[in-house]
Amino acid sequence: MLNQFKSSIDRALSLNPDWKKLRNEWSAGVFPIQVSGIRGVWTALILSKLADLTGGPLLVVTGDEQEAKALSRDLSLFTDRVSTFPWWGTMLYRGVSPQAAIFGKRASVLAELAAGERRIVITSIRAALGLLPPPAEIRKSLTTLKIGGSINPTEIEERLQRFGYNRVPRVSVPGEFALRGEVLDVAPLGVSEAVRIVFAWDDVEEIRLFDPLTQISSESIEQITLHPLREVVWDTQRVEVLSEQLPGEGFEDVLDALKTGRELKGEELFYPLAFRETATLQDYLADRSATVFLDSERLEIAETNMLKEYRELFAAALEQGMEIPSPDTLITSLDSFISARKRRMVSRTLRNEEDENIYSLPCEPGRSFFGNINFLKEELVTLAENGFQIFVFAESESQSQRIGYLLRDLENVQVGPAALSAGFMLSDAKILVIQENEIFGRRKRASSSVARAKSTVIESFVDLDPGDLIVHINYGIGRFQGIKRIKAGGAERDYITLQYGDEETVFIPIEQVNLIQRYIGQEGRKPRLDRIGGTSWEKKKNRVKKSVADLADRLVKLYARRQTSVGYAFPEDDDFQISFEAAFPYEETVDQLSVIEEVKKDMESPKPMDRLVCGDVGYGKTEIAMRAAFKAVIGGRQVAYLCPTTILAEQHHESFTERFKRFPVTVGMLSRFVSPAEKKKVLQGLQKGEVDVVIGTHRILSKDVRFKN
Repeated sequence: MLNQFKSSIDRALSLNPDWKKLRNEWSAGVFPIQVSGIRGVWTALILSKLADLTGGPLLVVTGDEQEAKALSRDLSLFTDRVSTFPWWGTMLYRGVSPQAAIFGKRASVLAELAAGERRIVITSIRAALGLLPPPAEIRKSLTTLKIGGSINPTEIEERLQRFGYNRVPRVSVPGEFALRGEVLDVAPLGVSEAVRIVFAWDDVEEIRLFDPLTQISSESIEQITLHPLREVVWDTQRVEVLSEQLPGEGFEDVLDALKTGRELKGEELFYPLAFRETATLQDYLADRSATVFLDSERLEIAETNMLKEYRELFAAALEQGMEIPSPDTLITSLDSFISARKRRMVSRTLRNEEDENIYSLPCEPGRSFFGNINFLKEELVTLAENGFQIFVFAESESQSQRIGYLLRDLENVQVGPAALSAGFMLSDAKILVIQENEIFGRRKRASSSVARAKSTVIESFVDLDPGDLIVHINYGIGRFQGIKRIKAGGAERDYITLQYGDEETVFIPIEQVNLIQRYIGQEGRKPRLDRIGGTSWEKKKNRVKKSVADLADRLVKLYARRQTSVGYAFPEDDDFQISFEAAFPYEETVDQLSVIEEVKKDMESPKPMDRLVCGDVGYGKTEIAMRAAFKAVIGGRQVAYLCPTTILAEQHHESFTERFKRFPVTVGMLSRFVSPAEKKKVLQGLQKGEVDVVIGTHRILSKDVRFKN
């Protein structure tokens, strides 16, 4: 579907005479260019086309960080050569350091540009106007490793430590590196994957990306460019230049912290003063590169507000006696930034009648349907009858399937997964694009930790650190000491070293790693190490075998009785259920979707359901319960939702009420927070079938709580 969408948009562009003129002038190098009417995904598509015509990187300046992130996501639909250069994300002069990932992301983008990579770089005006190190300084710090190239392990270790990386036994978080024999692992800041470089002697044999948490490789790459974790490395020369350029005295504490390598909050304020000549982001662009300024009127307002904010914060910081440079040393002006590059395009929101040299590429904003599915269907039918092509995009495959089911009877409507920031309409080309938020209301994004959560088994010894307790299937509980390369019988091989009781050591060939697992026992209690040749481990295994056999016997009898029992089979999902699930304001995790399907399958079976759902706080257990409750209500049954505490019952009642408000479902609550009159009303409603879902503490188990169905 996405390919058909792109083809339709290409057709719409080809019908616009202004686009043909703009493209020709861009290719011929006739700049500057002015354009009006572009917005949202339409902007992303046009920029992706212009980037293909550009001989170098394309820099795009937006009004704020949120707009930059949204544009970056939209551009990712059309090209994989997109980077975002972030602003620091903190209030200036407040003594608060930006997140480490921001330092890493900025350094990574500068390294890409300094290395001459052709990319589309999206940035906000705050980040764009900031002064930076000269590109030559960044280029000098780059270290590129290629397959088949040479590597000096000692030299690379020293360089990584100078870059700010910490050496550890095994990388787990960004900013670390591990050098084990002929394997180098590096976890840069600002990216989700680490890099594993395998070499033999001094030759690089393999470079792979891998997940630091699972240690599982994802793909092989030909080369990797390593760079400092931050755009400025405080060596002796940089500190000396800073000392020369600081305004007056009173900065002794700052200089002392930088010389000794201590943490200095707000060190980014001193970056521009560490160089005798500074640069801007445009200085990193090649000659045939271009810069696009989106919504020039908004950029001017943003600059005015930014300067006012910086000056007020600077004055307040001086009153507090802080040692800080002035805003003038940190940023350049928007006028000078724009005029510094002739190869530029400026977009404007509105086009005046007298403006003859502005190319018009208009699109209308997306439409909102406020969760009214019937209204949505009526509008789409009318538009389809008028010859419109309609594309509906959802943020996930599961959401796409739900919306597709709801709109299954409509013609000229295509539904597919793609994370667009917003919909739009091209009236002349008769194309309507709808983003799912415009159907159900504004959606929320789950935290990145939830989105990345994976249920994977521990990957053997890779996840073990020296000193961790392990269990060997033959020898019992021991302590992992590490991996040693031992020469025996004329051959070298790797052995896993395990320590047991009485200071005995066992060397296990690396090929037998499947016999070893991490020890998982009662928290806070350290087990006694087993002895080689002792009987304690065999006795433990025999006791466990007997307990398992007894438990299995009881479970077999229990489940045999359950298999003969008959429960209520709920009907399959209908439009109500699909609409309810589609209105969920977050994207489900893979595990969440799996559990939801299993629960609904249990409910549709005539066998009684026996299922326990486990998960950490914030990982979506309540939504699973809500969907099961909704399915039960639509199937003609009432639902009791038992909570361990009164506070939790109150919270769940609010969540259920908010989630069910668009549907014919009545939610009641029973707890000590409920007044006697309301309690009586809920009890009567349950007995008459007027209350569909009751939420409460153990109060709902009382004898006076009677359900109709």
